[in-house]
Amino acid sequence: MVHVKKIDIEIARSAKRTVKPSKVVQEYLQILMDLQPGEAGEIDAKTEKEKPASIKNRIVRIAKAHNMSSIKVRRVGDKIMFWKES
Repeated sequence: MVHVKKIDIEIARSAKRTVKPSKVVQEYLQILMDLQPGEAGEIDAKTEKEKPASIKNRIVRIAKAHNMSSIKVRRVGDKIMFWKES
């Protein structure tokens, strides 16, 4: 028989899955957090051995998840450029 425990509905609504970020995500997050307004960075996808779109999407997702709306990202060929607007 299945044992069901009743809980408050607010606990159920606010529950989120927690997953430890990967090492790469932690590194990118630290880089984005260290950016000062007016500073920019560039990642060459060839040296990272990843698809440029993957790197760009990862940076966009990290910035969005951490409410960094001032972070802008642009991909030009194999290079991904990002900056923090002032």
